[in-house]
Amino acid sequence: HVNGAARAALVESLDACDLLLLATPLYFDGLPSHVLHFLEEVRDHRRRFPLAPSLAFAAILNCGTPDAHQADSALQMCALAARDARLGWRGGLAFGEGDAIGGRELASVGDRGYAAAMDAAADALARDALIPAEAAALAARPLIPEGRYTLLGNAGWLVTARRNKALLRLRDRPYQE
Repeated sequence: HVNGAARAALVESLDACDLLLLATPLYFDGLPSHVLHFLEEVRDHRRRFPLAPSLAFAAILNCGTPDAHQADSALQMCALAARDARLGWRGGLAFGEGDAIGGRELASVGDRGYAAAMDAAADALARDALIPAEAAALAARPLIPEGRYTLLGNAGWLVTARRNKALLRLRDRPYQE
């Protein structure tokens, strides 16, 4: 978290930018509260200065579920924030299975078109154009089938439970009467 003065300086520095690119994970299918607060500060700053330079806005969202469409409401939140802050909404990409990527190079996790989606989005944004629907569709493709994702996720939970010596207590309900 950034203190008030540093955050204000960050918001003011956007006046010298052409593009605000938000990259964030989701929190229960929505934008995290600190991201919402930042977007509100951007909106308030731009409202105080009606002649603020034009600024494009795009988003790259990452959800933990296999279905990237879980990010649809968060992308709509970004579009509304753009409208309210007088930003030029350029669209966004939503990636599912964020834990499967885990900050690694896209080539190392098996390319399902993710790199092509990012390249197409970057090209469009460099031309101050909308992110193409084809790029969004490529980004939304699952990295691995949902059933396999669930299987691997469950295996990860079991390994974590075993490591924490809780494997035999997974079905405990200590707060149930």
